Amino acid sequence: CGHDIHTAIMVGVAERLAASDLPAGRVSIIFQPAEEMPYGAESGARAMLDDGVFDDGFPDAALALHCWPGLPVGSIGIDDRVAMAAKNAFGIALGGRTAHAATPSAGRDAILGVAQLITALHSGVSRSLDANDRAAFNVGTLKGGVSQSVVADTAEITGTIRSFDPEVADRVVGAVERISAGVAAAIDLDYEISWETMPSVVNDPRVVACGLEVGRELLGADAAVQLADPPMTADDFALIAARAPSLYFKLGSCGGSECPPLHNGAFDVDERAIGVGLAVASAMALRLLEHPLDHWSER
Repeated sequence: CGHDIHTAIMVGVAERLAASDLPAGRVSIIFQPAEEMPYGAESGARAMLDDGVFDDGFPDAALALHCWPGLPVGSIGIDDRVAMAAKNAFGIALGGRTAHAATPSAGRDAILGVAQLITALHSGVSRSLDANDRAAFNVGTLKGGVSQSVVADTAEITGTIRSFDPEVADRVVGAVERISAGVAAAIDLDYEISWETMPSVVNDPRVVACGLEVGRELLGADAAVQLADPPMTADDFALIAARAPSLYFKLGSCGGSECPPLHNGAFDVDERAIGVGLAVASAMALRLLEHPLDHWSER
């Protein structure tokens, strides 16, 4: 979904700022892996924080960007507050007992259990949500069985919940746990569920004001768009944004009338976005060095 573009932009930002006469201060360019943190994988931002990337002090402000096929190339999008959703990723393992397929009554079928569980989760989660709740639910992986002639004794699924409201997230998490316990008990299976969480990416209003000012100066008033509907995508930049005033902005990457979404096999980026991202990120960094955050708090 464009991480090669992000890397190219940040290399360009580093080269441009290294050749500039910076105001007093310092700019750190951070490259990290694994920002999306699929279930069972370590968050790259958390690993870098644990490894001491900010041991000498957190920055006065932090910036991040992501290619955005919903915006035309030559523009940026900025969310007033929440830029990315919170994520509750889950893994559910069901355990039964193996038997020959010719004598299924001697076993306890974990694949049958996981088939019922997936259907029950989708139905039950939908009924736990009110009409005005914003949340998304997905079961993304399924693993189980070793042979068509064996009643499987293990089956596993992983999935994700996306939300903005902690109360809504807690309600959906509770539904997933109740449904899993109920399905397992109904067909005499053992079960285990585990969770990995990531908070929302939250923009600081002062850095938002800086970003809008710079974006409109460089790209035009209509090309620095204030976004009103944050997406359900997640990013572990949330861990940095929780510790330093931050802005996570979306970089327009669509160069045609239709552009496939993130994580689609046909996703592509109009590479003119590289120059736009380089110019905007560099200018934002310089503007933040020139003016303390209080400069924008009064605007």
